[in-house]
Amino acid sequence: MGERTKCLPSVLVTKKKLKRIIVCFCLLVLALLPVVAQEEKNEDLVQLQVIGEALIKDHNLLAARDWAVADGLNKAVEQVVGTLVYSESQVENYVLLKDSIRLRSAGYVTGYEIIDTWTEFDLYKVLLQVTVRKGMIIQDLDELRLVIQRAGDPRVMVVVSERDPSRRIPVQLVEAEIINGLVEAGYRVVNYHPASREQLSRMFAQVRRAETKFIQQFAAEYQADLLVLGEASAAMLGQYYGLVSSRASLQTMVVQAETGEVLTAYDLQETGVDLTEMAAVEKALSKAGQKIASHLQRDLAMKLAVENKITIYVKNISYPDLLLLQKELQNTHLVSRVELREFIGRSATLTVATSLLAPQLAEYISGWQACPAEITRVSTNLIELAGR
Repeated sequence: MGERTKCLPSVLVTKKKLKRIIVCFCLLVLALLPVVAQEEKNEDLVQLQVIGEALIKDHNLLAARDWAVADGLNKAVEQVVGTLVYSESQVENYVLLKDSIRLRSAGYVTGYEIIDTWTEFDLYKVLLQVTVRKGMIIQDLDELRLVIQRAGDPRVMVVVSERDPSRRIPVQLVEAEIINGLVEAGYRVVNYHPASREQLSRMFAQVRRAETKFIQQFAAEYQADLLVLGEASAAMLGQYYGLVSSRASLQTMVVQAETGEVLTAYDLQETGVDLTEMAAVEKALSKAGQKIASHLQRDLAMKLAVENKITIYVKNISYPDLLLLQKELQNTHLVSRVELREFIGRSATLTVATSLLAPQLAEYISGWQACPAEITRVSTNLIELAGR
């Protein structure tokens, strides 16, 4: 008994030391977790410096500064998107018509800092440091390509003509910008049409009159499923301190060749500033084409989206876990709504409205870290799960 009494303090000391080591280790792990999370979060962000510019009108420097900042933010998004698309196009053998594109800019920029401002002639310029969310751009690119694939990978033909055939303006710049944006988003574009400008102008008028037969014949000749038809005009606004300002107007319609249905339409104006009138017109037309490309990338995919209804059967699941599963499904990319149809005796039936196919949705589910159920069966429009 005496020997045991002598050994007891050393045993207590050992246990205390072990406890301290465990506590210190836990604290160290907890301390490192925010750092790891921050690193993962930072990997999603890109910082870069850009110069934005805008024309100073009526000596209003504050308004010019705001426009210059907006221009700089758009350029920052362009650079990030251009880098992503270029790296992917090397694999997918896309042909880049130009080295920059515009996608949906809203929501991509998380913050910016104005480093410097200055004026050159009648232009206000700003140097910005911009933080862009790269992950969101990648997600949007994936969404566009997925929706295009689900829509049957339509062939798109882009045709832009002068509103006034007697006044020649470089409408091919508008076509190039629109084609560039569509190609980089994954659409197959038919960009060769030997028709004269007069014929193209007539076609635009016939589309307006909903002459479906003519549209079908024209589209069939060039094997196009969608027609992007535009009419452009340009006018000089004035001269400012040796610089010429011009405005381009562009009306555009997207027509489904088979039915003649107008899926979407746009009517917009853009301005350009340069040393000569023609150079200013070219800038204005290019900006108009870029804006139309951005609108098409934002709107056309949703017009083409085919919505599926996928049934999900779940067995051996508690109601709290079912609610968790429903919430995760609702937050899944490209899922529009989730309906709980029935819950009886730890079994449930859900209906998911989405442009995803069942195997694609199942792939999302299998990647969840805290999914309360595992996949047991996948078919065309059915997924079966079993609670863990």
